[in-house]
Amino acid sequence: ELDMAESELQHVCAASASMVNRLHATRAATETLISQTEQLNEQAAAAAKSEQLARVVGAALQLSPEDEATLNAPPSSALSLEKLLDALAAAAKVHRRGSLLLGSDFHSLGVQVSSQMGAYEERGHAALCRWLVAASADGFGEHGSAKRAQTARAVATLRQRRALLTGCLREVALSRRASYYQSVSRGLAASGTGAAAAHSL
Repeated sequence: ELDMAESELQHVCAASASMVNRLHATRAATETLISQTEQLNEQAAAAAKSEQLARVVGAALQLSPEDEATLNAPPSSALSLEKLLDALAAAAKVHRRGSLLLGSDFHSLGVQVSSQMGAYEERGHAALCRWLVAASADGFGEHGSAKRAQTARAVATLRQRRALLTGCLREVALSRRASYYQSVSRGLAASGTGAAAAHSL
């Protein structure tokens, strides 16, 4: 009977050892699964942050569709000075942001943004010059004070491009002179002074 009891005890000990080993294996597998799950969660969170950062950076380094359309408008289209000035200010802001990237790990992106915004600003300033010439040719009329204020804003913005401003003011002078001569000619013709007098101007 003693031998039988000892044999049963050995079987119980063996079974207990096997159970303990299985528990250890299960625990190790569970810890591995938890660790992998945590890593996957961390990777997913990092990817989400990267995607969010990309969206934020992308929005900060490009113009709104409205500003882009304003600066891409063909030369023959009607211009809204307020929209044009707002679009130019937005392009200048994005240009400055792009310049901050130069010399960093994002240098190539900074070069691309700066080049693109520079082109937008070039087109915008040319459009602003066209507006100024057209506004000066039309005269100030009954809305003189408001138009003078707009003209002052246009000139102040064009001061960033001295060469363009100089050429623009030259065109303004020529346009105003031509407008003045036409006005005088029409006045002479209406008063019956004759075409000869009008032509002599």
